[in-house]
Amino acid sequence: MQPAYRELGIILSNQVRRRFQEVEAFHHSIVRNRRRFLDEEISELTARLAERRTERARLGEEQAAAAPTRRRRRSGSTDVPPAGPRPRASGPGALRHRYDAAQTLESSSRQITAKRIELQQAVETDLDEREQQTREATLLFSRFAQALYGPR
Repeated sequence: MQPAYRELGIILSNQVRRRFQEVEAFHHSIVRNRRRFLDEEISELTARLAERRTERARLGEEQAAAAPTRRRRRSGSTDVPPAGPRPRASGPGALRHRYDAAQTLESSSRQITAKRIELQQAVETDLDEREQQTREATLLFSRFAQALYGPR
């Protein structure tokens, strides 16, 4: 900022330059803290989404494991299937389950993308507002310096 004052022929005292540097450092710390806060928010949201995906997968496995039991109960069958890996379910019910799971996953993906865009827009808006505040502070500072030291 000082080169701009030099070009205008304004000579700033050391005290004024020091205050200006303090204000500039303060604004930089605000922006740095805001970015850190938003990064933490993104990390927390990402972790929560990962937990939800894991929970959804676990519930899907439980539902798939319970499906043959429910079918046997409805049909009145008392046979217990042998232990070990089960054959993959097929047919309209399994396809419907897979379709529903895919729809849920797609919906979650859209929500993640929307939240990411929302957070990016919030960061950009915040930075724009801070830039405007910095410009206004600089202009006020310039006016005060001219009032104190006169135009040069």
